Amino acid sequence: MDVRGLGYLYFLDPDDEQAFKEQLTAFVEKAEIEAGSARVLEDHVDDRDDEKEPAIFYLMLDDEEGTIVQVSFDKTSGRYGFAVSGPGVEPETFDVEGRKTDKTEHEIPESSEDEDVKKIPVTITDLDGDLGRAADMEELKAALSEYLRSIDEGRRNFIVSSVGSTEKGYEAVLIFETVRHDGRNVEVRYDGSYHFRMV
Repeated sequence: MDVRGLGYLYFLDPDDEQAFKEQLTAFVEKAEIEAGSARVLEDHVDDRDDEKEPAIFYLMLDDEEGTIVQVSFDKTSGRYGFAVSGPGVEPETFDVEGRKTDKTEHEIPESSEDEDVKKIPVTITDLDGDLGRAADMEELKAALSEYLRSIDEGRRNFIVSSVGSTEKGYEAVLIFETVRHDGRNVEVRYDGSYHFRMV
C-alpha cells in the first residue's frame, strides 16, 4: 500500500518504511476495507521528549468512506498499533517485522477531534543564530508551515544552511533534517513578503 506524507513521522526509520506499509496493508485487508493508498494527516498526539508515551497519528485511506486509521507507535518497543478511528475500538499491534503481538498498553484517544491533537510545529535549528538575527522566527515558521501544507510536504524539521542579506530583506536555505528522496530543500526569500521554493 502506498502511503503519502511519511515525512511527518520523524520516528520512522527510512529502512523500516516498507515494513510499516506491509503492516498497514495487512490491517486494512483484515478489516475488509477496500483501499489502495493512505495519506498521513497532520493531526497527532505526541510528546517528543517523553519516550514512555506513544506517538499517535492518523492516516486517511482512499476508500469511498475516507476511513481514518489511528496508529500508535510505542517508542520503547518500536511496535505499531492500528485501529479504525472511533470510540471503543481496540487496536491491533504488530512488531516491526509485522508479527502480531499483544495490544499496546497505552490507550489510543477515541477520536482525532481530541482537544490534545495539535498541528505539527515547524522547528528550525539555527546554530549560528544568523537567521534569528535577520528574521522574525515565529512569523517565518507560520508562513513556512503554510507553504509546506500547500505542496503536501510532511517534513517539519529544518537546519539553517545559509543566510544572506538582500536589498529588501534576506535569503536563506533550510535543509530538511529528514532528507527527501530527491535531495531538495527549501529556499526562503523575504522582501516584506515570504517567497518559498524547492531547490
